Amino acid sequence: MRLSLWLLLLLTIFSSCKYNRPKNDHLHFEIQQLNQIYKLKIHYNGENFTYYFSKHPNNDSIIKIPITKIAVTSTTHIGFINFLDEINTIVAVSGKQYVYNQQLRARFNKIKELGFDKNLNIEQILLSKPQILTVYNLAALNKQKIKLLKQNHIIVLPILEYTETTPLARLEWIKVFGLLYDKLPQATAYTDSVRKNYLSLTSKIKTYIKTHKLHRTKVLTNIPYKGIWYVPAGNSYMAKFIIDAGGNYPWANTKSALSLPLSFEQVMVKAADADVLINTGLANSIDQIISIDKRLKNFRAIQNRNVYNNNKLATPYGGTAFWELGPAQPDRILSDLIRIFYPKNNFTPDTLTFYKKLN
Repeated sequence: MRLSLWLLLLLTIFSSCKYNRPKNDHLHFEIQQLNQIYKLKIHYNGENFTYYFSKHPNNDSIIKIPITKIAVTSTTHIGFINFLDEINTIVAVSGKQYVYNQQLRARFNKIKELGFDKNLNIEQILLSKPQILTVYNLAALNKQKIKLLKQNHIIVLPILEYTETTPLARLEWIKVFGLLYDKLPQATAYTDSVRKNYLSLTSKIKTYIKTHKLHRTKVLTNIPYKGIWYVPAGNSYMAKFIIDAGGNYPWANTKSALSLPLSFEQVMVKAADADVLINTGLANSIDQIISIDKRLKNFRAIQNRNVYNNNKLATPYGGTAFWELGPAQPDRILSDLIRIFYPKNNFTPDTLTFYKKLN
């Protein structure tokens, strides 16, 4: 009864101050602060999950920060932790073979493998003794497993950056990790700096296109998979990048934030004349792309060998820096795309960070 009363009081007096929530982004989390206590609310699949943090907790319901040990189930979580200089706190991961971070790979003999989703290895989690387990899919853990972890002083924390539909909204999730490590001001400053650079690039490319009276580069993304060509819908993360980089994206006006499953013929009619093809999955050469379907030889981007993949930095098993580090570096991804779409511009580096041109 005393605990419930304390929580009710806390909820009623919390400050409405939030850490630089970006305009026009409907984030799936929010952080509030009252003196030395932080409240983190995460919105997941119609539910709200609330957590409290403090350097000096005076109640069992408050998580002590900074944390010193964390287990993660997605490489994107590693990317956020990397930019806070806390890689050494990671004690367990899902899919070690997909990890790109070299500092973490150097410690693999001490890192537990957790497996994925419903095959998440609870025993390995308990053995690694993290204070926090970050998950992207709460459905992978039933209430009994979550209760067992809590009994062992392990908090399950959903990290849902992938639900955000814009690059700058995904970037905001570094603040959640900043909270865990008692580095929220640093995370906020980093976010503000990256956001400023991103918006500066979008402004520069608009001016560049207008000043040089250019037609916007037409962009096609992905390649067919088992007869279906999945392309990002207009409100999706990748479509937003293409549009912000000055690209003419054929599906920009579609309302979904998911992928559109299209036939080869549908894509061919709408985008065979695309100037550039990007994000070609496991295909690392133009010949490999054509081997999927010989009709791809008729696409302008392939004929002109103007094809780029986002796996310049990758592990032998398919993990890439693009997906691991990219959510925390959207300005670098945007810079790459601007250089690819408009190679003669004078405001982005000549060398690409995440992308490579295919031969």
